[in-house]
Amino acid sequence: MVEHDLAKVGVAGSSPVSRSTPRAGLTMRRLPDSPWGALLLLVIVALLSPVVEARVMRMALAPGDPAPNFRGTTPSGERVIADYAASRLTVVNFWATWCEPCKDEMPALQRLHDERSGDGLTILGVVLENIDNGPLQAFVDDMGVGYTVLVPRAGVGEKWGGVGIMPTTFLVDQQGKILRRYVGATPEQIDGLVFDIVAALEGRPMGPVIVPDVTNAASEEQRPRE
Repeated sequence: MVEHDLAKVGVAGSSPVSRSTPRAGLTMRRLPDSPWGALLLLVIVALLSPVVEARVMRMALAPGDPAPNFRGTTPSGERVIADYAASRLTVVNFWATWCEPCKDEMPALQRLHDERSGDGLTILGVVLENIDNGPLQAFVDDMGVGYTVLVPRAGVGEKWGGVGIMPTTFLVDQQGKILRRYVGATPEQIDGLVFDIVAALEGRPMGPVIVPDVTNAASEEQRPRE
């Protein structure tokens, strides 16, 4: 749930100042009767709006919230659009080729893909890095990944609340609602993720909520620089 701290601002016009008593704790000031005052206000609003929007967006995603729609392209050039209604459960896994913990998680996701695709499971590996199709395909082949891997359009990480740590994984149900969010890839987290996926597919309760653990995770600051 997002809490909003709203500040009320009074703007006086050209008419006489109201004689009503100001509310306690508020200082009422008249803006200069000049077009520069209005222009300054517009500039401040324009500068602050993206910041406020980004903060709300990062805080908005939680279990029960609708999963953002997105699209991307596979290493072979196939266009993919996330279609949650087409699967009983969709796993949206944000990763990068330079993320070592992401590699730890991939074998478990691949086993789930092999064993549970027939039960309505779809796994989308969303690559959050600039990489050509050739090297990406070579990486995927080397890792033995058979589930769908795609490079999304710009801004997808922000749409999902700001993905700064990888791997970050979401479980999304057939109605397009987020069930769980996982950050990191410790053995306990991977085991918990696998348990929850199987439980969701079988209609059983998922395990306890797994607290994000960055002891086996990677951030953008750790990305190798060329």
